[in-house]
Amino acid sequence: MPNTSPSIGPDLFRLFNPRGIAVIGASPGKGRIGAQALAALRVNGYAGAIYPVNSKYESVEDLVCYHSVGDLPQPCDVAIICIGGSHVPATLLACGKAGISFAVVLSAGFNEIGAKGAQAQAELEAAIRVSGVRVVGPNCQGIMNLRNRALCGFGAIFLNNALRPGELALVSQSGGFGYGVLGHAQYAGIGFNYVVSTGNETDLGTLDFLEYFIEQDDIKIVATYLEGIRDGQRLRRLGERALALGKPILVWKVGNSDRGRQAAASHTANVTSDYQFYRTAFATGAFIEIHEVEDLIDIARAFGSRKLPAGNRAAIITVSGGAGVLFADCCEQSGLALSTLTPASDAALREFLPEYATLDNPFDLTAQVLNDASHFNRAVRIVAEDPNVDLILMRAAQTLAKGEQLDILAKIQASSGKPILVAWGAPPDRNNQEILSLERLHISWHATPGRATFAAAALAKFAQRQRQYRPAEVAAARPATAVNTLPAANAQGVINEYAAKRFFDQAGITPVPEILLSPKELASLDALPFKGPLVLKISSPDIHHKTEVGGVVLDINSLDQLKESASNMLAAIRRLAPQAHLDGLLVQRQLKGVEVIIGVRNDPCFGPLVMVGLGGVFVELIRDVSYRFAPFDLQQARSMLQELKSYPLLTGYRGQPHADIAALAEMLVRVAQVAHEHRDQIAEIDINPVLVSHEGDGAYVADALIVLQNQLEGEHAKH
Repeated sequence: MPNTSPSIGPDLFRLFNPRGIAVIGASPGKGRIGAQALAALRVNGYAGAIYPVNSKYESVEDLVCYHSVGDLPQPCDVAIICIGGSHVPATLLACGKAGISFAVVLSAGFNEIGAKGAQAQAELEAAIRVSGVRVVGPNCQGIMNLRNRALCGFGAIFLNNALRPGELALVSQSGGFGYGVLGHAQYAGIGFNYVVSTGNETDLGTLDFLEYFIEQDDIKIVATYLEGIRDGQRLRRLGERALALGKPILVWKVGNSDRGRQAAASHTANVTSDYQFYRTAFATGAFIEIHEVEDLIDIARAFGSRKLPAGNRAAIITVSGGAGVLFADCCEQSGLALSTLTPASDAALREFLPEYATLDNPFDLTAQVLNDASHFNRAVRIVAEDPNVDLILMRAAQTLAKGEQLDILAKIQASSGKPILVAWGAPPDRNNQEILSLERLHISWHATPGRATFAAAALAKFAQRQRQYRPAEVAAARPATAVNTLPAANAQGVINEYAAKRFFDQAGITPVPEILLSPKELASLDALPFKGPLVLKISSPDIHHKTEVGGVVLDINSLDQLKESASNMLAAIRRLAPQAHLDGLLVQRQLKGVEVIIGVRNDPCFGPLVMVGLGGVFVELIRDVSYRFAPFDLQQARSMLQELKSYPLLTGYRGQPHADIAALAEMLVRVAQVAHEHRDQIAEIDINPVLVSHEGDGAYVADALIVLQNQLEGEHAKH
């Protein structure tokens, strides 16, 4: 598959592979953080130089204690800072003068305590700039390189010398929770080479560490416990790079509730929560979203098989009908399809399996094969070699998981190139020799059929993304719209419907035929401006949801009906929205078609996110929507539409004519291009509804709104 060039981030080699480490604030005993940091290096067998620094002592334990950073021998690459927060800035300056490149600041008392820490935070940031020292933290628990036993931190987990390395790296924005994840994973036999608690991220942040780890040859999987990041576009680029390298990034994103979401002018803001930006980013690249420690463990085991499926077609093999039914349910829920064997494979199975065996997927070989494991092995091989099968899910009875039997399974997995995932048939025991053999042979095992299926689905999705991967800059390549100037907005930063649609028309986004009239101009009409039926709408920058104030009238077929509707509408507005400014009355042709919404919400971190879904007044209730970051191409636009549950409404549901999907996809691409080109000005776009006519007849904007950045910033400032 195509590759992307590596991102240019900080070189963190000496942070994780230091030749010497200074423990600033080291002390004897066990209770103080400085004592724990020193003990962690010694207990775990760090082979480099260890330099305690504390002016109170001549020695700590059996090590010479240095009175100041300036007295340290060289080379010393990392300082673990375990002193009061007020002393950290001066210490960083001293580290810079001493040639120490990195500091792990365990000290607290900075921006995590709010206004009280503001002065200390400012001094810390100044010291980082002047010293040139790259800082992890402050207010972090520390970092680990378990390969070279450089454990720079505090707490019981750092004093556990039984921790073993593996093929994973973990970056956590929570120290205590992140190292708790490490403990659970270690118990399950999953090892990490690197673990980082990022703390306040005043300098080095989560993205710096993720970027570094995906480039390391000894890392196959990267995991992160994530509360938030400052650069969503860099996150997306990083995901692309990891996909090109074949390294999944397991993301445990927390803090996702809608609490605190701000009300905005458009439907778009209500349907697009902050978490949706992350979810959309995680739906591309190498990201796999997880929600529990068990998710991390199961996916790590699955990728440890070193096999990726060619598709999502699963074969289920059991000796228990009940397990097969459960597997089948889990496959449907996880997006895996049940494969159908070729006639040749079906005939080969029937030659030797019992007549009462179930040979429709899921395959129940029956308990009789427990008496002859060779039949079980033969069946597995036939299924694995079938061209319609991409992966195998299996519930293993312990009698079928002994020594030579597991070696045969491993050989079948290797020769077929298809992953085999095993749901263990008994309570899992890490001391069980068969389980240890499964791990040694890179056969993925899981506690339940549901866990095995979850992991299999993660493999299939990752493999599919690799097959379909195209660099974003290639996928979104498109000529500019050549619409350089936005219309004037009102005092609230809102471009009204009529002006917005004129702007979109210039960009090739076609509005319905319409005319804007003053009440006086409408009253003086002597003929309908368009062939009926018509729609009459209020045009006001202060009325965002017109139907709620009687601002929309449909099915107007005569001049008298038009004038009467206008009179009634104006009276309703005076009663329900007396302060609203009136731009005029919009008279539109009432076109028929499927109603769709297209929206954009521009985020300072991620950039513009485009949304499409079932339109009309129910969009916020139904929330049948799909998302992509702008810009994108027609292929992505069509994928967005196909993801909608309501997509059959566009393809001729129950005998209805096909809608003009090509025109709708083209409109999506053009809206995305506008949002991208004007990302420094546009905060939100709301096009609702788009009327999608019959195939070949086009798609038309019936209502639209543009909100500029200053309006969004103003709303945030209020809250």
